Amino acid sequence: MLRITSVVVVLIMALSRIGVASGLDFLNTKEHRTTTMKASALFLACMVVIAGHVCAAPAPVQVLFVGNSYTFGRVNPVMSYNARNITDLTAVMDQINHSGSNDFEPHPWGGVPGIVKAFCDQSGLNHWNISISARNAATLRGHFLETNPAGWRLRQSNIGGGRWDKVILQEQSDESVPHQIIGGVELDSHPVYFQYYANEIENWIHREPSLPYNYLEKDVLGLPVATPGGTVANCRAATFGGSNTQCNTPRNITANRNANSAAQVYLYETWARPNLVQAQFTSTTNSATGAITYTTTPATQFYPSLEAMQTDLRNAATQAVANAALDGSGGFAGIAPVGTAFMRAVSSGVATPNMYAPTAASDGLLDLWWDDGTHASKFGSYLSALVLWGTLTGLDPARVDLLGGGAGNWAARDLGISAQYAAQLQRVASDQLGYCPAGYTGYPSCTTNINECASEPCQNGGVCQDAVDGFTCQCVGPWGGVQCQTLTGITGATGNVATTDHLTVMCSHHLLVLTDVQVPPVPQERPARLAQMVPPARRVWRGQRARRVKPAPPALQVCA
Repeated sequence: MLRITSVVVVLIMALSRIGVASGLDFLNTKEHRTTTMKASALFLACMVVIAGHVCAAPAPVQVLFVGNSYTFGRVNPVMSYNARNITDLTAVMDQINHSGSNDFEPHPWGGVPGIVKAFCDQSGLNHWNISISARNAATLRGHFLETNPAGWRLRQSNIGGGRWDKVILQEQSDESVPHQIIGGVELDSHPVYFQYYANEIENWIHREPSLPYNYLEKDVLGLPVATPGGTVANCRAATFGGSNTQCNTPRNITANRNANSAAQVYLYETWARPNLVQAQFTSTTNSATGAITYTTTPATQFYPSLEAMQTDLRNAATQAVANAALDGSGGFAGIAPVGTAFMRAVSSGVATPNMYAPTAASDGLLDLWWDDGTHASKFGSYLSALVLWGTLTGLDPARVDLLGGGAGNWAARDLGISAQYAAQLQRVASDQLGYCPAGYTGYPSCTTNINECASEPCQNGGVCQDAVDGFTCQCVGPWGGVQCQTLTGITGATGNVATTDHLTVMCSHHLLVLTDVQVPPVPQERPARLAQMVPPARRVWRGQRARRVKPAPPALQVCA
């Protein structure tokens, strides 16, 4: 309603310019009647555009985030951020059965999807409806098989509860990396589960029509290849200790009545965990408050560096995408490279490389990780949302502050992130997704300056001078304005003819161009009427008299 009202205001101003609101001495003239006809045409055209804008509203885009605390944010201000504007599909389930949930993670959740929603609303994508299906510590296997202590129906009611246009799948933080045992301490990862169930969820979302089916994990996860009649021993070996029951239990998968073969499904590449790489001691979590306390027990370091762990996470996601492309179901649309963006922030000097270092609190760099060394801080969640938003929309994260009328970034302000830090993280996300800084092209070097003069933006003989991410016009004669589009030298001198090429009126997101509206110089004795009167016929002024020239019919052009 606000947008339509603003259009009407602009319309009234336009009508005033061309004489509808002129003085009473003009109302009974032929010029007034002709001008009013033009005004009426302009008014009707504006109404058509407005009506079209209202009736042709974009179709809703349904987006689902599937994951765990890496997705819902774990702690505030991220965990509950913007929760009122997204749909937390597990909130009602938690009210019915809270078993296995953490008291310090109350619903409803906004999390990273809430930040993405804020970006969407600011960028005009208000028709993007975002939902989250998450549970603490959930794996993709747990989502698909609904193997949680509360019996939440994460697959059937959440993933299968809507016809989704875009879906993000986030695996448990170390599930996809190679299994390791160091000094008797096990990294309890299950890469075979990740590879199989990422593909199964993608298939179930896409398969039309989706029919019920069943299987045994020993038949699909056995070594050396998955074949019917596989052995429990091979299944247990492939899953690094899966039980006989797990490998032999029939998995009955019901049909997905909301399957959408056109859905775009993405993998959420998560980040390397400092607590598995750099921590000197283990930590405990307070079951009531969620606060972290470090112990004196030495921590096992499973990787020599964050980069090494990130390489395994990235390779696992790449393999899953390749595997899913082989079965003809549609496969994944891509990977949201969040974890790789974390490493880019570290390597570019934006984020601290070691959260446990004595200088971490005073090095002036952002800490992307929270106290436990695994979940993201508000800075990490903000970077995650930027990468996910850019992946889903195809828009440049570095331009998010320029959207919404250039009012600044809503989410950064709400989360308490300064404009300086927000801009640094936006640049990291933009670089990660292959965008060059404004004004440049040629990724990854981004050294070629874009010639903004190539489109010849300067009008009426103006000379264009290129700049970085812009241009300037050197105007000639009576012309001025950014593109030399404004006539600034109107005078009443005898013999001069001053005309404008067109009158432009903004109607919502459309342009209405009324051509052949001529603006004559006004005789000296009537200068006050310039702002009130725009006669429809072009006049050539000679002293105090005018010779009328028959006008061409006005042309009304609606530009989309």
